[in-house]
Amino acid sequence: LPDQMLLSAQLASAAAAVLLVFPTYWLGRSLFGKPAGTAAAVLVQVLPVFAQVTSDGLTEGLYLLMVGTALLLGVRAVRTPGIGGFLLCGMAVGGAYLVRPEGLALALAVGGVAGWLGWARAWPRPATAGRLTALAVGVLVLAAPYMVLIGGITNKPSGNFGKILQSGRELIGAAG
Repeated sequence: LPDQMLLSAQLASAAAAVLLVFPTYWLGRSLFGKPAGTAAAVLVQVLPVFAQVTSDGLTEGLYLLMVGTALLLGVRAVRTPGIGGFLLCGMAVGGAYLVRPEGLALALAVGGVAGWLGWARAWPRPATAGRLTALAVGVLVLAAPYMVLIGGITNKPSGNFGKILQSGRELIGAAG
């Protein structure tokens, strides 16, 4: 029934919002210290915008949880570099992608930092290549089956740039 579906979606989003405390706290703590981690976790839970966004039946609660987890794992992977950290970060990014396609931007962010550290020779280049490969494999483990199933990166109309350009050309041709 629609009411049951709505309630289950709201409960899932609320559970994700509560779990968001953990990556928020640990991310704030690892970047700025314990007080900042605590403040960030409290603010995410009590600010009206977060409460409103995560209380409805949409994907924002789960998406924010996946993004927070991916960012936390990305920070840890960069601070203590290793293949396993980048693989886990990639899997979290893949999970964020499964919720919303823009989750793939996290892979670009973490990969950009890792690539820059390799290019600046802060990390050995072969190790950087291995870490970037682990990040990509982690993303593809979760994202590739869905991409194959839908036949592209996203099935949303806004993500189909070729179709958008074709529609624009047709409109210009019809107007001219």
